[in-house]
Amino acid sequence: MCIRDSFDTSTKPPRDIIESQLEFAGFLAFDNPLKPDSIQVIKSLTKAGCQVKIISGDHPTSTMHTAGKLGLLTKEGRRIKVETQGDQICLEEIVDDPKDDEISFRLESSSQHAEMIPSRIAHSDQLVMTGSAFEKLREVPFFGQMLKRTVVLARMKPEQKASAILLLQQSGAPTMMVGDGANDCTALKQADVGIAFSETDASYSAPFISGDTSIGCAIHLLLEARATILSLIHISEPTRLLSISYAVF
Repeated sequence: MCIRDSFDTSTKPPRDIIESQLEFAGFLAFDNPLKPDSIQVIKSLTKAGCQVKIISGDHPTSTMHTAGKLGLLTKEGRRIKVETQGDQICLEEIVDDPKDDEISFRLESSSQHAEMIPSRIAHSDQLVMTGSAFEKLREVPFFGQMLKRTVVLARMKPEQKASAILLLQQSGAPTMMVGDGANDCTALKQADVGIAFSETDASYSAPFISGDTSIGCAIHLLLEARATILSLIHISEPTRLLSISYAVF
């Protein structure tokens, strides 16, 4: 963060003038910690058989850091970042720093043509994909399998988020989306189940709204849905048995 002496703003000086003769004042850090229950919620969803992904417009490095803290990016198998460099797709392996217990981001990279990617990615690999790579690869035949192995989608535009949801649905996967920003609205509408927090921009378009700002709302809604299905099964059971009895006698 820098400061400078005041100047006449009525003349609308160009940016290079405004940003000249600055005096360094210090660093301004922003901290957005995980909510206390986020790690446990992710564990519960994973244990229940749900495949959890992060779709974000944020920078890949910050998104990977969050995924690591949540336990979505693990040390079981390779973690590979997929991004573009010119006309090629760049695969970068995320390598652990032995001095740090958290995920570090020292990357070993190699550029590949799209048709070479399947031979470089193992079934156990965890992928981190940028929006530019998503846009370039989405039409190739093997992209569906890549998307299933992708844990983090970063630098995604609003329409790309919705496209990712649609591609997952086309692969036969029912999807739930939890979002809070205006850039999540399209994806929330596209998902089979869309949940937004009540005090956010996304609440105006989401089918479901949570008064709590915890992603635990996803678990609550799933439990309600499963309880409803079970109740319907029990309600219809006597009718089904009666129909069978009439058919027999």
